[in-house]
Amino acid sequence: MRFHKIVAIDQTGISEFAEAALSAMCDTLVMYQDDPSSQSELIARAQDADAVLLSWRTRLSKEALNSLPKLSYIGLCCTLYDGPYANVDMSAAGRKGILVKGVRDYGDNGVVEFLYSELIRLMSGSGEVRFAPEAIELEGLKLGILGLGTVGRMVADMGAAFRMDVRYYSRTRRADAPYPFMELGELLRGSDVISAHLPRNVVLLRREHFAQMGHGKVLMNTGLQPCYENESFLEWIASPDNYAIIDAGAATLDQREQYAAYPNIIMGRQAVGFTRNARRRLAERVVLNAREALTELGTRKESLPIQ
Repeated sequence: MRFHKIVAIDQTGISEFAEAALSAMCDTLVMYQDDPSSQSELIARAQDADAVLLSWRTRLSKEALNSLPKLSYIGLCCTLYDGPYANVDMSAAGRKGILVKGVRDYGDNGVVEFLYSELIRLMSGSGEVRFAPEAIELEGLKLGILGLGTVGRMVADMGAAFRMDVRYYSRTRRADAPYPFMELGELLRGSDVISAHLPRNVVLLRREHFAQMGHGKVLMNTGLQPCYENESFLEWIASPDNYAIIDAGAATLDQREQYAAYPNIIMGRQAVGFTRNARRRLAERVVLNAREALTELGTRKESLPIQ
């Protein structure tokens, strides 16, 4: 079985690594190198496709799915989140029998490297700013992790390797966690460095939480969107003894422009989890998912009753 037409409907970043393999799976392959500017443009790009690929920046709504009658497979070039955190209307896709697959953990190494390279520069004073009057090491600093998923666990483990005092908060306690669980307020009050690793669209930190956090702290955020209310964050970061280390992919364009005025906000120039290595890993898994989808869709077709 082959796909009739595969369309990458936005800039997925995988073309150089995946194009040949994807071409071998279909009659026609189209890979756009920019993002659709509207839902109507998205629908036009995907109109004749039975398989589409898309990044986390593009959303496939119920209305879009209903406008794509030939679609049988959606390959996400990003993580597939549950329910309201997904960038595909999973309920609509399920009702239409559309198979959806995502990719996990392809950009994690770059995220961890970025956080610790910038944190070490901040503490040692080898960067543009220094956290304390005298250079200090990471050893003994209290590291609070918000969300102990894959990346959160990697950041926690690296902190432990630097002999930081690691603790975590999450919606549910992790039975396999080697670090102590703390309630949110306790963790914010008692940590020197707070590192947030939360799903897309989760806004956890509000004004009362920044008040609990207090001053003389470092907040790190590398999710796909801010984990905080921006107005409350700006009030907190206005204090010169507070610092933030933020992935460029974790802030909107307007926020990146705002943050440029604050010397105590350290921000990467691009999404730190989207290195060449990460794009290669992502491409390999997108190709594997597409192959598995062909098998699953072929099995579905064979199991249909003969009319």
